[in-house]
Amino acid sequence: MRYPIILFISLITFGSFGQETDAFEKLRSNVEAFINQSDPAFAVTDIPAGWKDQSAVIIAQKTFMGFDQKTSFKLLGANKKNVYILEKERRRIKLLDKSAVETFSELYFDAGDKNNGFDGKIIKANGQIIKLELEKSVLVEEAENVPEIFRSYTGNGGHRYYKVPVNNLEEGDILDYAYQVNNDAGTYGSFIEFTPVYYACNRSYSVMKQSFEIKLDKNTFLNSRAVNGAPEFRENPSGEYNVYTWEDANRERIKSQYFLNSYMQFPMVKFQIVYSNTENAKNLFIGNRGELKSKLSPEELSKKAASMLAGAEAYAGSQMPSLNMHLKKMEVMDVKTENYIVACYYLLRHQYALENGNMSGSLFAALMKQLLEKRGIGSQVGVTSSNRLTSMDDIIFRSEVQWFILLNDKFIFAPSAISHINEIPGWAQGSKGYLLPKSKGASPEEVTLPRTPFSENYSSYSYDVNMDPAKTDLLMVKAKHQLANNNRIAESGKLLNYELYEPDDWKTYGGWDEMESLPASQQEMINEKITKYRTEARKLKPQFMEDQLKEDFADVVKYDRFRLVQDGRHMKKQNLMYEEDYTLGEMVQYAGKSILVKLPGFLTNQLRLSGDDRTRQYDAHIGNQRSFQYQVKFTVPAGYKVFGLADLNQKVDNETGMFESKAVFENGVVTITASKVYKMELVEKASWPRMLEWIDAAYNFSQKRILLRQ
Repeated sequence: MRYPIILFISLITFGSFGQETDAFEKLRSNVEAFINQSDPAFAVTDIPAGWKDQSAVIIAQKTFMGFDQKTSFKLLGANKKNVYILEKERRRIKLLDKSAVETFSELYFDAGDKNNGFDGKIIKANGQIIKLELEKSVLVEEAENVPEIFRSYTGNGGHRYYKVPVNNLEEGDILDYAYQVNNDAGTYGSFIEFTPVYYACNRSYSVMKQSFEIKLDKNTFLNSRAVNGAPEFRENPSGEYNVYTWEDANRERIKSQYFLNSYMQFPMVKFQIVYSNTENAKNLFIGNRGELKSKLSPEELSKKAASMLAGAEAYAGSQMPSLNMHLKKMEVMDVKTENYIVACYYLLRHQYALENGNMSGSLFAALMKQLLEKRGIGSQVGVTSSNRLTSMDDIIFRSEVQWFILLNDKFIFAPSAISHINEIPGWAQGSKGYLLPKSKGASPEEVTLPRTPFSENYSSYSYDVNMDPAKTDLLMVKAKHQLANNNRIAESGKLLNYELYEPDDWKTYGGWDEMESLPASQQEMINEKITKYRTEARKLKPQFMEDQLKEDFADVVKYDRFRLVQDGRHMKKQNLMYEEDYTLGEMVQYAGKSILVKLPGFLTNQLRLSGDDRTRQYDAHIGNQRSFQYQVKFTVPAGYKVFGLADLNQKVDNETGMFESKAVFENGVVTITASKVYKMELVEKASWPRMLEWIDAAYNFSQKRILLRQ
């Protein structure tokens, strides 16, 4: 993944940079040698005929990264103990439509270091060359607004970002530009792990030629792995440096589709630079000096994971006195084994995950293992991978390792602030894992992580609907919703926004109020802050939820109430439940004496698939099995009869999923029920037409109306 680099905007009106008369020439001269390198790929002006109907085509792109503990990349003010990074990239793009012209009408770059560089040119169809006018650059205030295509891979640079307007740009033009950024990475102990890069061969634009060159000194190592048919890095020894190159060509653009996972499905090369003063370090995923590390055997992975665990256990040991004190105060040291295990999990959730949202997997494994050992409870530590990111066989970075505890037949993962001990994270379900050997020389045992069935990953939506007696073109709604397991986790981020659950978290697991040990004056001060926050949150939460509702319905006329019934964090009340009252417009349409009511429209955000989404280049990566249940009860105005219910009864069910709906009219009330089920985590592209059957049925149902007549 790439970090923002944000390009360059001169400061004639914004400050000192624009006032330096030679600043622009310095930027140009710093990158001059690189942009003027003789390279046949950057002499090309035409593109394949089959790509001429696209928005733009990357004719050529090449990237250089240098990591050096000497002063080669930073001559002035260099510290020979530090690691210096030099990153350069050149890109040549042919713009074919107005969208591409608009996208590249501004270029971004980083001018935060005096050794950074940037320059470029426009090549017209008639061969005319127009240089970029760097003097018209302006400062970028918000770095996060910089488009992905202009960002640095390493996240290095001076971090003073600018943008330059690209004037006179037209369809058919070629844009050729390059940047250079420098960084002093420092040295932090015995090693530095730079942020991994996940580079998909297929980009948002088709690519004719792309390449990387990575130059490393003898204390810097490269971990890399190519997946799904991507080319590998090649090693090219070069004196005191190790040089690695990667080349790729003729890649079609990525077509935007639902249910894609670029990390698991696209041809991709991933790599990470690691500085270490020790080769083949036990806890680092590196080999010997000069070795390109591209694979870990199960035995090697388990050894390195064991070393990582040993490091975490050293810290975990220092935490035991405090944790034991808490457990004693909770009076769980001598309770049933199962209750003790549960208490340990939720105590760790409270002490470590609550503040940061989650806790380190290796730290959790180390802490939980030691807490269990105190009671003589045997367990095994295991490692796996996120099926959103990589397969177990393709792990090559330490950051890709995920941890769990196997206790009897239960898999326990590191808690997040909202998780429960019985929940398997969605990213782990169905993944392969290894149990770390308990003795030297033993092989790791392979396991498969369990899947949570769709019947347990559910969302239930219930609506009680009436026509407004004063304004009969409006619908008054009382909604009650409930979410469980992975569906709850997926929606908790927004539904728990503005909810201050930290002060009362101890109540959710039978803990004790840590405020008790504080002086009365400090307790009073904290309680005042809590009261103030909650008073303000009660004002802000309804507006926030109204804004969320407006993403579901076109016309939210009035939002009356939001009530969080249950936040889903209590160990004995794990479902998230909430209620809303609101009034909707655009759901009722009059046609003479007839009334059309869009009751099926309460099945919001059903997928409407068209164009590229109707066919598949890759399998459909669903993620998790899950289900959704809907119930809409509508009180029919007195004197009206109901028509069109027969059209609302249907069922489409196959091995990939299901959509079913029913509608009945009894005692003056229309009741519509519907179910939508995703039965599979991955639907092969050959089965995609089967999945379309019930996805289309759900969307078409959501567009229907019932008819009322007197």
